[in-house]
Amino acid sequence: MSTVNKIFPAPVLRIQKLLSASEVAQASELALKANQRLNDHQVPYSRTYRDSLDLMYPEYFKPIFRRLRRHIEDEFKCNVSSMVGRESIFRYGQHLPFHTEPHADISCVLWLDFPAKPDPTKRDYSGMFCLHNPHLLFGGRASGVFGNINHMEMPAPGDAFVFPSHMPHFVFPYNGERPGVELHFEMLAEAA
Repeated sequence: MSTVNKIFPAPVLRIQKLLSASEVAQASELALKANQRLNDHQVPYSRTYRDSLDLMYPEYFKPIFRRLRRHIEDEFKCNVSSMVGRESIFRYGQHLPFHTEPHADISCVLWLDFPAKPDPTKRDYSGMFCLHNPHLLFGGRASGVFGNINHMEMPAPGDAFVFPSHMPHFVFPYNGERPGVELHFEMLAEAA
């Protein structure tokens, strides 16, 4: 007798309209200000300081972080014990390379200002977020018995996408006319 078990399920969560348009505008402005002050390299996610935005601008970001935490804890039935959220600013031609977050349990991207206009029907994925199937870490067919090799998410200002930190992910090269602004979160969590 043989039995098939699922060993690597990957729960993900798309939170639509976590932020209103006015919240997106203000969060974008503060994220750009933080990046200007802390990132000497002007490359996405390259600042050497791990300062979380809710500590830098508590009056604005603490309520947003609490709202995000509530969604995650409710949906994943967990307790988030630590949350670090930092800005990631994309300029023309920049991308976020393939990586995982080895020191976190849960990751999240929260899209703010996103002027790029990707069109997947024309194989234009500008600035899109992509999860890579860990079953097919070193490649494989685009789809098959073990699922698709990639899962892409279309950025939308105010939306958040939450996923397990062990999932390899990247952001395609960006081609917007002004910088794209995102927040990236790393969280530690325990089952509730």
